[in-house]
Amino acid sequence: MVDAQSVKISPQKVHLNQLIEKSISGQTQISRKKKLEIVFDRPESEITIFADPVRLQEVIDNLLSNAIKYTPHGYVRIDLRKKTDKIIVSVEDSGIGISANDIKNISKKFFRAKDSLAEAEKKGFTVPSGTGLGLYVVKGLLEEMGGKLKVQSIIGKGSTFAFELPINKPA
Repeated sequence: MVDAQSVKISPQKVHLNQLIEKSISGQTQISRKKKLEIVFDRPESEITIFADPVRLQEVIDNLLSNAIKYTPHGYVRIDLRKKTDKIIVSVEDSGIGISANDIKNISKKFFRAKDSLAEAEKKGFTVPSGTGLGLYVVKGLLEEMGGKLKVQSIIGKGSTFAFELPINKPA
């Protein structure tokens, strides 16, 4: 899949806690190898929403995988919150960070945060490879499901990628 607009969205009831736990489980081997702590701030009760479970799994997998890929040491924290009519999922890391200039372009097709990666390389970090498609697809999938992606980051301190989606079945 390269273009989110060419993907059919099939909404159904999704148990979000379970989806996040599945993503964490899929990344356990690489996070242990890097000695990264993955923390899931689980809500007290199960949160369900109406969304495409396959596409939502892709979104969560991509954000978690990126957080692990760009975090040489430290932690990755996933937070899940329910607001009145939406959920907010955030993936925070203590990784290399992204410059303000790169954040403006981060979800453009084939964009890689060259300024941020160059800065990380100067500090001795091994810079992972990538195609520049992951966040482009994530943004498109979230928009197709009625959501949006937000990014906050500081070079050398880490990044937080958060998305929100509506809870209820659309009219």
